[in-house]
Amino acid sequence: MGRLDKDSEGLLVLTNDKSLNDQLLNPSKKHKKTYIVQVENEIDEKAIAILSKGVDIKLEKGMYRTLPCTVKKLPKPPVLPDRDPP
Repeated sequence: MGRLDKDSEGLLVLTNDKSLNDQLLNPSKKHKKTYIVQVENEIDEKAIAILSKGVDIKLEKGMYRTLPCTVKKLPKPPVLPDRDPP
């Protein structure tokens, strides 16, 4: 269920349990998800405000507008492996 994009790392859950899949991915269930995202350079309040309102992203099938979300800059970065961005 779910996907990892080209420049993504993370846990991928494999299941054939339709009920679990529905509970986690059906937007009507409003299952809260948390992501830790590394960005290039420092993120400022303006960028946080833009992300919070939703952004347009290009997919193979065309443009998609993300839903509004909660965005927080962590006071101290977590210990993560070095990134090698494409």
